[in-house]
Amino acid sequence: MPLRYGVTMAHERDSATPASAKRATFVLLIWPEHQDGDPPLWRGMLETALGNRRYFRSLEELKQIVSDVGGWEDGLDSPPGGHSTA
Repeated sequence: MPLRYGVTMAHERDSATPASAKRATFVLLIWPEHQDGDPPLWRGMLETALGNRRYFRSLEELKQIVSDVGGWEDGLDSPPGGHSTA
């Protein structure tokens, strides 16, 4: 049975654009695929509020999908506002 999460993400494009102006809502499904006694491979699907679905096999693919769907160039390596915690 897949895990199902509702995710809302906001990312501020620049200091003149409030975070609420760039918001996307997703449904995220994650499930294990078992093969021949090996540890499960985790798979997932991200669905937009418009019903568009994108499937992924890795965290890197998920990050790319969120970036593409949300319209963010590189918003996943830092928190909203673009400030790095490192």
